[in-house]
Amino acid sequence: MPNVLGTLAPYAPPAVVRAVVAKPHLPNQPQIERLPAAVLFADVSGFTPLTEALAQRGARGPEELTTLLNHYFTRMIDIIEAEGGEVVKFAGDAVMVLFPAGDEPLGHTVRRATQAAEAMQIAMAEFAQLQTSAGPVALGMKVGLGAGTVLVLQVGGVLNRWEYVIAGDVLRQVAEAEKQAERGDIILSPEA
Repeated sequence: MPNVLGTLAPYAPPAVVRAVVAKPHLPNQPQIERLPAAVLFADVSGFTPLTEALAQRGARGPEELTTLLNHYFTRMIDIIEAEGGEVVKFAGDAVMVLFPAGDEPLGHTVRRATQAAEAMQIAMAEFAQLQTSAGPVALGMKVGLGAGTVLVLQVGGVLNRWEYVIAGDVLRQVAEAEKQAERGDIILSPEA
């Protein structure tokens, strides 16, 4: 199991890896954990026009898009992990990140999440004016942050397939904050 776990760990959220280490057998029912955390949602603006433009470039377009996305996500994940964040989901060009509080006060966790968001916005400068085979493209990012009790769930079970998700009021906070944000903004919910 350690060799398999070591191979798969980079491709799974850290909470899933911790759960597998703690209980190395498949669950027989949904699992739920409540924990204090901050949640960050970062969405790239300008990505859809880039995708459409590169799609018209034949076989080279998807390759160029893949290279760009790999560079972007590698850069952002490095920043997220440096502040103790854990990527929960990717949704196209967006990323949902959990910052578990652990033993620290939630305010400190929010500060770490905010520092990650600020560093991500600074790093976005290298993607602000991209020269692509389809011409110049301007990308930006907007970020929403929330904090409170997060429900960490493992749901499913059909055909022994389980999905790791987070839920709770914090996601409402994040959605409302991100909705208010414009390119370059970091918006914290009132609760954060």
